[in-house]
Amino acid sequence: MAFSLIDETEGAVPIAALTKGEFPAWLEKAPKRERNWLASIGFSAEAGKHALVPGESGKLARVLIGLGDGADADERIWALAGLPMALPEASYRLAAVPGGADPTHLALGWALATYAFTRYSAKPRS
Repeated sequence: MAFSLIDETEGAVPIAALTKGEFPAWLEKAPKRERNWLASIGFSAEAGKHALVPGESGKLARVLIGLGDGADADERIWALAGLPMALPEASYRLAAVPGGADPTHLALGWALATYAFTRYSAKPRS
Protein backbone atom coordinates (compact mmCIF):
# COMPACT_ATOMS: atom_id res chain seq x y z
CA MET A 1 0.00 0.00 0.00
CA ALA A 2 1.49 3.35 -1.03
CA PHE A 3 1.04 6.47 1.05
CA SER A 4 2.22 9.67 -0.50
CA LEU A 5 2.64 13.06 1.08
CA ILE A 6 3.09 15.56 -1.73
CA ASP A 7 3.13 19.23 -2.60
CA GLU A 8 -0.17 20.86 -3.42
CA THR A 9 -1.79 19.22 -6.39
CA GLU A 10 -5.31 18.60 -7.53
CA GLY A 11 -6.83 15.61 -5.84
CA ALA A 12 -4.46 15.54 -2.84
CA VAL A 13 -6.31 15.44 0.47
CA PRO A 14 -5.23 18.32 2.74
CA ILE A 15 -3.93 17.60 6.24
CA ALA A 16 -4.16 20.30 8.89
CA ALA A 17 -1.97 19.83 11.98
CA LEU A 18 -3.53 21.93 14.75
CA THR A 19 -2.75 22.71 18.36
CA LYS A 20 -5.58 23.02 20.86
CA GLY A 21 -4.96 26.77 20.95
CA GLU A 22 -5.21 27.16 17.17
CA PHE A 23 -8.18 24.87 16.72
CA PRO A 24 -10.96 27.36 17.69
CA ALA A 25 -9.72 29.96 15.16
CA TRP A 26 -9.43 27.28 12.46
CA LEU A 27 -12.92 26.05 13.32
CA GLU A 28 -14.44 29.53 12.91
CA LYS A 29 -13.22 29.64 9.29
CA ALA A 30 -14.35 26.09 8.47
CA PRO A 31 -17.62 25.48 6.62
CA LYS A 32 -20.62 24.83 8.87
CA ARG A 33 -20.86 21.24 7.62
CA GLU A 34 -17.29 20.58 8.82
CA ARG A 35 -17.87 22.34 12.17
CA ASN A 36 -20.95 20.17 12.74
CA TRP A 37 -19.07 17.01 11.78
CA LEU A 38 -16.16 17.75 14.10
CA ALA A 39 -18.52 18.57 16.97
CA SER A 40 -20.44 15.32 16.42
CA ILE A 41 -17.28 13.20 16.62
CA GLY A 42 -15.83 15.17 19.53
CA PHE A 43 -12.59 16.25 17.87
CA SER A 44 -10.74 18.84 19.98
CA ALA A 45 -7.13 18.68 18.67
CA GLU A 46 -5.95 16.37 21.46
CA ALA A 47 -2.40 15.17 20.82
CA GLY A 48 -2.32 12.14 18.53
CA LYS A 49 -6.03 12.22 17.68
CA HIS A 50 -7.12 12.63 14.08
CA ALA A 51 -10.37 13.32 12.28
CA LEU A 52 -11.39 12.28 8.78
CA VAL A 53 -13.68 14.99 7.44
CA PRO A 54 -16.01 14.04 4.57
CA GLY A 55 -16.89 16.46 1.80
CA GLU A 56 -20.33 17.16 0.37
CA SER A 57 -20.04 14.10 -1.89
CA GLY A 58 -19.18 11.84 1.05
CA LYS A 59 -15.55 11.39 -0.06
CA LEU A 60 -12.66 12.29 2.22
CA ALA A 61 -12.21 16.07 2.02
CA ARG A 62 -9.58 16.73 4.69
CA VAL A 63 -7.74 15.25 7.64
CA LEU A 64 -7.13 17.03 10.93
CA ILE A 65 -4.42 15.90 13.33
CA GLY A 66 -4.33 17.17 16.89
CA LEU A 67 -1.07 18.34 18.43
CA GLY A 68 -2.40 18.98 21.93
CA ASP A 69 -0.85 22.07 23.50
CA GLY A 70 2.01 21.86 20.99
CA ALA A 71 4.58 22.85 23.60
CA ASP A 72 7.14 20.13 22.89
CA ALA A 73 8.71 21.10 19.56
CA ASP A 74 11.05 18.06 19.69
CA GLU A 75 8.06 15.71 19.62
CA ARG A 76 6.40 17.39 16.63
CA ILE A 77 8.44 15.33 14.18
CA TRP A 78 6.27 12.37 15.19
CA ALA A 79 2.93 14.21 14.95
CA LEU A 80 2.07 12.65 11.57
CA ALA A 81 3.78 9.30 12.17
CA GLY A 82 0.58 7.49 13.11
CA LEU A 83 -1.39 8.70 10.11
CA PRO A 84 -0.05 6.61 7.21
CA MET A 85 -1.47 3.37 8.59
CA ALA A 86 -4.68 5.02 9.85
CA LEU A 87 -5.66 6.75 6.60
CA PRO A 88 -7.18 5.33 3.45
CA GLU A 89 -4.79 5.00 0.53
CA ALA A 90 -4.56 8.34 -1.27
CA SER A 91 -2.26 11.28 -1.89
CA TYR A 92 -2.07 13.79 0.94
CA ARG A 93 -0.57 17.26 1.38
CA LEU A 94 0.21 19.42 4.41
CA ALA A 95 -2.22 22.31 4.22
CA ALA A 96 -1.75 23.84 7.68
CA VAL A 97 0.96 23.54 10.30
CA PRO A 98 1.16 25.37 13.61
CA GLY A 99 3.30 28.45 13.98
CA GLY A 100 6.92 27.50 14.58
CA ALA A 101 6.49 23.97 13.23
CA ASP A 102 8.81 22.82 10.47
CA PRO A 103 6.81 21.16 7.66
CA THR A 104 9.95 19.26 6.62
CA HIS A 105 10.20 17.63 10.05
CA LEU A 106 6.52 16.71 9.97
CA ALA A 107 6.97 15.15 6.51
CA LEU A 108 10.07 13.28 7.74
CA GLY A 109 8.06 11.76 10.59
CA TRP A 110 5.46 10.66 8.02
CA ALA A 111 8.16 9.13 5.80
CA LEU A 112 9.88 7.29 8.65
CA ALA A 113 6.55 5.80 9.71
CA THR A 114 6.01 4.30 6.25
CA TYR A 115 9.43 2.68 6.00
CA ALA A 116 9.68 -1.07 6.39
CA PHE A 117 12.80 -3.21 5.96
CA THR A 118 11.44 -6.46 4.59
CA ARG A 119 14.52 -8.18 3.20
CA TYR A 120 14.57 -10.85 5.92
CA SER A 121 10.86 -11.01 6.59
CA ALA A 122 9.12 -14.31 6.23
CA LYS A 123 7.38 -14.60 2.89
CA PRO A 124 3.61 -14.81 3.11
CA ARG A 125 2.19 -18.28 2.65
CA SER A 126 0.33 -18.95 -0.58
